[in-house]
Amino acid sequence: MMEVKKKLDVMIEGFRKLEQATINREERLEEMIVEKVSHYLEEQRERNNRQCNLIVHNIPESSSTQSEDRKAYDAKQVTDILDQLEVKDAGVTQPVRLGKKSNNTNKRPRLLKVTVSDEYVKKKALSNAKKLRQIDDEAMSIVYITPDLTYQERVQNRKLRADLNNRKEQGESELVIRNRRIVKSDQPFRGGGGRRQGRGGAEA
Repeated sequence: MMEVKKKLDVMIEGFRKLEQATINREERLEEMIVEKVSHYLEEQRERNNRQCNLIVHNIPESSSTQSEDRKAYDAKQVTDILDQLEVKDAGVTQPVRLGKKSNNTNKRPRLLKVTVSDEYVKKKALSNAKKLRQIDDEAMSIVYITPDLTYQERVQNRKLRADLNNRKEQGESELVIRNRRIVKSDQPFRGGGGRRQGRGGAEA
């Protein structure tokens, strides 16, 4: 009888440990789900916050010591560029230079982030940015415009470009990155967030 009781006690203890292990797994799974949902929502907030932003490269920086003067200069430079790209009434605001200011005058200008009036203006600016290469102006020819990407989007973009280069090295041709996918350049474009832009706004 004692032997049977011992076996029952062992079985009961085994079931108890199994039950606790199941509870622990469920708790860990719930934590993982909450964390993933939290990261997803944070990513969406970041994208929404950036949806009307542009990053403009290679615009010389103002030498003014006054912050407001530098901001006015930057906003005007971007407005003039967008006017040449036939993007009117862009409503350029909130110019911000990214990174720490350097005293080295030979260093490349810091990236310039600006906000425009709406997504239509942003997409038109990115679409027309390739025209910068056609302007007979040396200073303008090195300017290019890109979207303001989140960290996650930048990681995805680097991976896509690495995949694109690998496929080209393996002999595939006429490939581009479009709407976060690698496709043939002659494949019809279908909406869904706009074209992925490369340097100068040209499709990558």
